[in-house]
Amino acid sequence: IYEMLRRYLSISIFLFITLILATSTSTFAQTKDELQAQINDRNAKISALEAEIAQTQKDLDATSKDKQTLQSAIKTLDLTRQKVTANITLTQTKMAQKDAEILALAGNITTTSGKIDAQHEAIVSSLRNLDEEGNDSNIAISLFSGENFSSFFGNAAALVEVRSALKEHIAELSSLKSTLITTKTSTEQKREELAKLKTQLATQQGELDANRKEKANLLALTKNKESAYQSILAQKVALKKQFEI
Repeated sequence: IYEMLRRYLSISIFLFITLILATSTSTFAQTKDELQAQINDRNAKISALEAEIAQTQKDLDATSKDKQTLQSAIKTLDLTRQKVTANITLTQTKMAQKDAEILALAGNITTTSGKIDAQHEAIVSSLRNLDEEGNDSNIAISLFSGENFSSFFGNAAALVEVRSALKEHIAELSSLKSTLITTKTSTEQKREELAKLKTQLATQQGELDANRKEKANLLALTKNKESAYQSILAQKVALKKQFEI
């Protein structure tokens, strides 16, 4: 009986140890498989994050390039607008100058016309005097009053000479007036051209303002987009580091 109990006990101990070893081996194998699965899962997630990081960086670079392009375009627009504004100011100054020239020419034309009218009146007056000097009754009066013929005809010759000089002066004044009128007409035409140029420049300035506003709005959106990509990239990089630990 004792021998049987000893054998039974030995067999029981052997079976127990075998069961423990089998269980431990199975548990170890299961744990190893789970760890490998976790490692593979981490590696897969890291690879996926690296791809996402690369794409996000690519999008960020493109957005930054777009931002620089927009900033450059806005700078160019600002410089162009500055030039147009200077041209508008210059054109307005030239217009004011032409207005002053037109006003001065108009005054000169009026003055010259007045001089011509005065010279005409002087000629008419001299002709009237000649007519009076040449009147038969005046000649008879001169004879009876003792006035000699040489004095009479001397006065008449002087009047004729004065009239001739006045006519020449009128011709000069008329030529001057014609020149002034031509200059005034030309100045008025240049003034009209400047007014048209000012309108064109103002239109161009308005178009530049609208274009700049559009690009400025787009730049603001691009900056926000760039900031979003930077934030996403930082999050993905941080997450990747967590998986690498």
